[in-house]
Amino acid sequence: MRQTIENRRTIFYNKIIISSVIIVVTLYSSAILSAGTLPETASNYSRLVNFIRLEDKNKPIYVFNDFEETIDEASVKDFKQYFSNRQDLIGKIKRDLGGGSLRWKLDNFRHRLLFVPETRDEYAALHKNYCTDVIDFILNETRLDNPYTQIKILQDEDPDIPENPGITVFLVHNLAREYRVTYSFFNENPKKEVKISLRGTQYIGEIGSYSSILEIKKDGTIKFVRYNYTIWQNSAQLPYNVLIVPIEETLHIALRPHTERAIRHELKSSAAVKTNDVEQIVEQWVAVEEALVGGLVNVFFPQIVSRYFDNFPLVEIERGLESKLRIKKYRHLLEGIRMVENTGYQAAVDLYTRNPNKLKEMLIKARNKS
Repeated sequence: MRQTIENRRTIFYNKIIISSVIIVVTLYSSAILSAGTLPETASNYSRLVNFIRLEDKNKPIYVFNDFEETIDEASVKDFKQYFSNRQDLIGKIKRDLGGGSLRWKLDNFRHRLLFVPETRDEYAALHKNYCTDVIDFILNETRLDNPYTQIKILQDEDPDIPENPGITVFLVHNLAREYRVTYSFFNENPKKEVKISLRGTQYIGEIGSYSSILEIKKDGTIKFVRYNYTIWQNSAQLPYNVLIVPIEETLHIALRPHTERAIRHELKSSAAVKTNDVEQIVEQWVAVEEALVGGLVNVFFPQIVSRYFDNFPLVEIERGLESKLRIKKYRHLLEGIRMVENTGYQAAVDLYTRNPNKLKEMLIKARNKS
C-alpha cells in the first residue's frame, strides 16, 4: 500500500536526513585509486580553474535516478512562497470551495536528480585527474582507508550503480532536481477539496555530497545503510568550491563510520524517542564532523594549491570560509580550524577515530570560551 507524505516526513541537512514512521536519518559524501605519495613534480591544473570560471551549461539534461517520495523541506518552503505570491490562484481556490477558511495539506511530493554531463573532453579529463590526485594525497596523509572503487565521468542517463561495498564517484557538470508536488485545499467542509499539482526543475548548487541512512525501527533497533555513490559537479561561482570537493567528501566518507558510531551510542544512552530529539542529536554531530573536515581542508588545500596551481587567488579561500560561517551547521568551523592547527591533522583524525565524543567536547569547550 502506498504511503502518504504525512507518514514520511523528512528533514534535510547537508549530510543528514531524518524522517519518520521508522525514523530514517540520512548522513551524507573509472580509475581504481592508489594511496601512493604524490610526485614532487605534480601535474599543473591551472587550466582547470579557467574552465570552472566559464559560464555554466544547463543542457543537455539527463535523468540520474527514479523519483523518490522523501520531502525536501527547503523546496516545500519555496512552494509555500509560490502560493503566497499567487493570490489570484488562492482566490480562485476559495471561490471553488464556496468560501470559508482555507486549509491545505501536502498529498504527494516526489523528486529526482537530473544532471548536465561534461561534454568538453579536456575539462572532463582535467577534473577527473585532479580528483584522483587529490584523493590519493588525502588518503596518504591521513592514513585513512580508501573508500572508492571508481571515478566515472557520467555521460549516460539513468546510470548503473554498482552493487558493491565501495563508493563510485560520478563526475558531472551541473546537478538539478525535478519536483512533482500535489497539494489539497479545503475549508471547514472536508468533503470538498481542490487539488493543485505543480512541477519544476531547479539547479541546486550541490557541488558534492554523500549520503548514508540511519534507520531507527519501532523496537529501537538502529541500523546504518550507506549510499554507494557520490556526485561531484565541476561548476561553481568560486573555483575554490569545486577544488575542495575531493578533499571534503573523501574525509566525510572516511570519517562517517565514526560519526555513525557516536550517534548510535548517544541514541542508545539518551531518552531520544521523538523525531525532534533525534534531529537535535544528529544535527549536533553534523556540526562536529563539519568542523573537523573544515579544519583538515584548511590544512590540506594550501598544500594542494602549492603543488598544482600557478597564482591561485587565495582570497577565494577567505570568501569560501566566510560564506560557510553564515550557516548553522558550520558553527564550530573556526574552532575546528584552530583545533587541527594546534593538535596537528593526524592527531585530530586519530582522536576522532578513537573517541569522537572527546573531540566534540573540545570543540564545544573552545566555542564557549570564544
